[in-house]
Formats: sequence, structure tokens, C-alpha cells
Amino acid sequence: MSGAAAYIKVDVKLPKEHINVLTGYLRVFTFLGLATARWISNQFGRHKTIMMAGAMYFGGPLLRGFSPTYSVFLAGHSCATFGAGFALMIVSIYAAEVYPIFFHDLKKVIRMLQNYEKKKRK
Repeated sequence: MSGAAAYIKVDVKLPKEHINVLTGYLRVFTFLGLATARWISNQFGRHKTIMMAGAMYFGGPLLRGFSPTYSVFLAGHSCATFGAGFALMIVSIYAAEVYPIFFHDLKKVIRMLQNYEKKKRK
């Protein structure tokens, strides 16, 4: 966000205080997304939760892109960062469940070979 803040400041002509609020919302809503993702996935299932995260990812920037006012821009930003928190929590859990057992063992073998190569070089 720090790299994008300079472009947002120039393109949208926002004062520095509004940029600080945007970066603060990034942290707060990502944490809220992380905190609520587990509960929502238990209530509705992981597939629907991932679809909700994708919808927030898509809807937030869309709302930001067509925002006529700063408050609508902030709402879109909040929606997108909430979706980011969702995705951080749910995708890792979902991937661990779907990941076949064969690949778990394959990953262990690859790590063992990498460690063997490191020891061999020493």
C-alpha cells in the first residue's frame, strides 16, 4: 500500500490524512477478515467462503474504480481488504484439505534431497 499511496495521492488528489486513514483501514479490515473467516467457513462451508472472498476481491476494486466520493472509495477499499483477510485464512486451510497425500510425501522427499545436497556441499 505504501507504494500505491503516492499514486493515489496524485491521481485522486487526496490529502495526506485520507491516505493515512486508507493505510490504517488496510490493517484493521485485514485483521477483521482473518478473525471472521474461520467462523463463516464453519457456518457456510469452505467453498462458499472462498467464493465470498473472491466476490469481495472483485467487488472492492470495482467499487473503488467507479467511486464518486471518498467515502465510497473507502468502502471499496475496506471490502477488498476484508476479502484479503478471508483469503489469507481460508485458502491455506482449503489447500491443506484438498492436497493429496501423495504430494505430502513427495514434498518430504524433495526437502530431504535438498538437505542432502546442502550437506554434500559442505
